[in-house]
Amino acid sequence: MRGPYTPGELSLLPGFSIRSLVCPEDLAGSRGADWREVRSVPELAAAAGMPAGPGLAEDADLRASLRGALAGLLDLVTGLLARRRGPASAPPEPPPPAAPEPAPEPIPVAIVPEPPPPPEPVPAAVVPEPALPAPEPAAAAPAPEPEPPLPVPEPQLPTPVPEPPAPEPLPPVVQTPVKFAPPRWRKAAVPAAAAALCAVLLVWALTRKPSATQGPPATAPAAVPAVIPAQDCPPAPAPCPGPEAWNQDALDDRELDAIHLVRNCPAKGLTGSVGRTLDRKTARTGRFAPWTAARLSEDAFKVGFILPSRSGKQTFYEFEADLSRKKVTGRSAAAKSLLR
Repeated sequence: MRGPYTPGELSLLPGFSIRSLVCPEDLAGSRGADWREVRSVPELAAAAGMPAGPGLAEDADLRASLRGALAGLLDLVTGLLARRRGPASAPPEPPPPAAPEPAPEPIPVAIVPEPPPPPEPVPAAVVPEPALPAPEPAAAAPAPEPEPPLPVPEPQLPTPVPEPPAPEPLPPVVQTPVKFAPPRWRKAAVPAAAAALCAVLLVWALTRKPSATQGPPATAPAAVPAVIPAQDCPPAPAPCPGPEAWNQDALDDRELDAIHLVRNCPAKGLTGSVGRTLDRKTARTGRFAPWTAARLSEDAFKVGFILPSRSGKQTFYEFEADLSRKKVTGRSAAAKSLLR
């Protein structure tokens, strides 16, 4: 805004506030450094209805008060120094206070008014457009024909479910007597018991048979009562032949002595003799296994034993007995593994 304006006119301008910058002009003109805020000029601050800021008058009062405070402080320091120096030296007289400077006269503010804005261009006359002809009313559309009513289906009754035919009567149940066969364990127990009995008799007879050097052979053991078969079981098989039958049929005393020497020979481990070990294995199979003997020389005999099994596989034990030296050696792998 350009002036000059008076303080009253300046306060009525739009956008005028305490932070507005003004340049007070005098007869000598103005410079760029003379622009100040409104509140720093007392006349403008009073015209704007606001307290005057730190203007020139306040600057003079402030300077005077600062000078008075400095003078009092200087007097105090001078008195303290004089007391320390002693009474001989008299304190210098303080200089007279300087006269306050006169307040500067207010500088008239020249506000340069701004030039009026250029006139706005007048718009050209608007030519009215011709009015559009009104649309002709459309021909009346024919009324829609009413739709014929849909036929309503007649309700259908559910068809009855046919009843299932009556079941035919079952034929009467005739209870026929059932004959139960005897358990299998009874049939298998009788041959097993007979075989075990034969094995016991054979062991007892062989252990009781004396050698040729000890004297005549012992008498046959007392007759053992026959085993009474269970009801509905097959008859027990005939007892196995003992050592006496071997002696009568095919074996002589020297061959029996060779068999006894092999049977009484100690076996490997803590199982006892060879005869007891093979007797236990034979009793597990439930079958009979005889001993055989054949002369190799005057005092050497070949003793054989065939161990049966339930699966049909047999194990052949073949020993060599020397009656003069009372020594037994194994000829087959099974016999060697059984001896110590």
